[in-house]
Amino acid sequence: MRNKQKISSESRTQMEMETMAARLEATKAENEVNKMTEWCKELDGKMERSAEELRKVKSERLEIDKDYKKLKTKNVELEESLAKKGAAHERMTKDMAKLEREVRMLVDMGYCSITLVSIVFNIELCA
Repeated sequence: MRNKQKISSESRTQMEMETMAARLEATKAENEVNKMTEWCKELDGKMERSAEELRKVKSERLEIDKDYKKLKTKNVELEESLAKKGAAHERMTKDMAKLEREVRMLVDMGYCSITLVSIVFNIELCA
């Protein structure tokens, strides 16, 4: 009977040891799961912040693209305006040259004096 008790006691002790070892392993696994859960939460937070930053950058990019298009359009308009003004200036220069020729002809024909022409048109004509 003592042998049976001894074997039973040893079995019980061994099972208790195995149970304690299993509990220790379960606790370690649970701690590891908690660490991984915490790590996943951190990653989720980082991903959310990255996604928000990406939305902001995309929004800024769209605004920059709009501004660029507006500036490009404005640049084209200014270039067209400059070309028109250049053409108008060229026409005006030709008209002035024509007017000067006509005034010279009138002066040469004696219809008016160089002094009068200089005062009225605020130009100097060489005699």
